[in-house]
Amino acid sequence: MKLTKDILENYSDESLVRTFSEVVGETKEISDEKRSEQRAAMIDEIIEKQDQIKVKKDDLRELVSEKTEEATRKATQHLEGKIDSLEKELKASSRQISFNTKAESDGKIKEKVGQFFRALSRRDFDKVRSLSEGTDADGGYLVHPEFIRDVLRVADETGLARKFCRKIPMKSTEKSISTLSNGVSTYWVGEGAAITASKPEFGKKTINAKKLAGLAFGTNELIDDAEDAEIFTLLRDLFVDAFTAEEDAQFLRGDGTTFTGILNETGTNVVTMGAGDTTFDKLDANDLNKVMRAVATKYKKGTPKWFLSQDVLGIIERLQDTQGQYIYRKPIDGEVGTLWGYPIVVTDAMEITSAADTKFIAFGDAKYVALGDRKKITFEEAREATINYDGSDYNLFQQDQKAIRGIERVGFKVLIPEAFSILKTAA
Repeated sequence: MKLTKDILENYSDESLVRTFSEVVGETKEISDEKRSEQRAAMIDEIIEKQDQIKVKKDDLRELVSEKTEEATRKATQHLEGKIDSLEKELKASSRQISFNTKAESDGKIKEKVGQFFRALSRRDFDKVRSLSEGTDADGGYLVHPEFIRDVLRVADETGLARKFCRKIPMKSTEKSISTLSNGVSTYWVGEGAAITASKPEFGKKTINAKKLAGLAFGTNELIDDAEDAEIFTLLRDLFVDAFTAEEDAQFLRGDGTTFTGILNETGTNVVTMGAGDTTFDKLDANDLNKVMRAVATKYKKGTPKWFLSQDVLGIIERLQDTQGQYIYRKPIDGEVGTLWGYPIVVTDAMEITSAADTKFIAFGDAKYVALGDRKKITFEEAREATINYDGSDYNLFQQDQKAIRGIERVGFKVLIPEAFSILKTAA
C-alpha cells in the first residue's frame, strides 16, 4: 500500500497504526471470502465431474449389458442350431439300428414297443427288424431297451430274489466268486514267545447261468385290438410275473435240478421241531427262537429276514410268549411286520403243504446268495405250437391263439450256507 506524504503528516503514529491494521484486516477478510468462494467453486466442480463420471459409467454398463445379451443370444442360437443338426443326424442313424431313447417320450416308447409286439404277432419281420435292437445268438429279437428296463424295474420291486440277493453281472455262462471260509486267528502271546501263524482261507463258488423262458399267450384279438401302450403294460406284467415267480422259487427252494435254493443247500443251520410236531400248526415261539439263534451274530449285521408262506404267518400271528404277549409285531405306518425285530417276508415261493419232515421257514440275509445276471430278455413268436398251462394243453393254431416267448439267462448260488437257518417239522 502506498501512503502519501500528506497522509503521513496528518495522522499521528497511533492513528496511522490503527488505520493500517483496519485496512489489513479488511484485506484479510476479503482474501478469506475469496478463498471460501474458490473452495466452494472447486467442490461444485468436483461434484459435477463425479456426476458426469457416474452418467458415463451407467451408459457404459448399459452398453456392456446390451452387448452381453446380444452375444449370449447369438451363442444360444448357434448352439440350438448345432443341437438341431445333431438330433437330425441321430434320428437318421437310429432308424437303422435302434430307437433314439433319449429323444422319445415315455408315450412314444410304449407305442413303439406295442408296435414291435404287434408286428411280431403278425409275422411282419421287416417291421420287427426296423423296431428291434437286432437279433441274438438264439435268433430272438431284442426288444426296445426301455421295455427291458421296465420289466427289470418292476421285477426288482416285486421279485424277492432280485430285490434282496446280491446281483452279479456275468459276461459268460460261468463265473467264479471267491469267498472267505476262514479268517485270521488271534492269540495272547507271552513276552518273548513265538506268535502262532495263521492265514485267511479262501473258498470258491461257481455260478452257472441257465436259460429261463417265459411264455405269454392269448387270442389273436387280445393283441390286435389292444392299444400299443396297453400291449406294453400287459406284456410287461405278464413276463414280470412269470420270471419272478420262478426266480423266487429257485432262490428259496430249488432242489438242485436247476439250482439249489436256501432250503435245500448243504451246510445251513437246520432246526427240527420237537418229537411228534409233524405239522405246521405245532409251531411254537421256542422253535422260532432256536431258528433265530442258530445264525451266528456276524451274519446278522445286515438285514436278516424271515421267509415264510401266508399260512405260516397266520400261525405265527397267534403265538404268545410266557407273559401272554404276542411275539409278532404287525405292520405299522407302512413298515413290514417283524418277529423279534427282524422283518417278515411273505411269499408263495415257500412251502405251503404241511407235512412231516418238511422245511417251511428260512431265516437269514439274502445278500449271501448271488444272483448271476447273464443275458437280457429276447422275444420270439409262435402260432402253431401246443402249450401246457396250469395242467391244460392249448393248441395255438386250433384255438386261434398266439404266444410270445421271452428268454433270459440267470444263475443262483448260496455263497455262505451257515448264514441261514431253516425250520422243519419232525419226521
